[in-house]
Amino acid sequence: MEAFERALSTAANEDSMSPRLIASGTIHEFHIGESVAHVQLAEGSVIWCLSKEKAWEILDLLAPLTASSGPRHQYIDIDRPAQTLILSKDEYLGASWLDEG
Repeated sequence: MEAFERALSTAANEDSMSPRLIASGTIHEFHIGESVAHVQLAEGSVIWCLSKEKAWEILDLLAPLTASSGPRHQYIDIDRPAQTLILSKDEYLGASWLDEG
């Protein structure tokens, strides 16, 4: 969670670069400047396309997640691929129902 927060903060503060984060084999790229908020999902990659305002909104909502010692989540309005993005910490990991057919 802290690495995600650092990468997004770097992207929100520096318009000219596209910071990357590699977590669990997935590459996250952050593109700041668009007027829409969307997340492009593909095998092994996530591209976060956010306005500067949306990036700072997400960063504000991440603060309680990183400070928490237990499971938590936050809801964020985005444009696509869904209307609501859920950022969670220590939820859904290792849930046995995820592995069931």
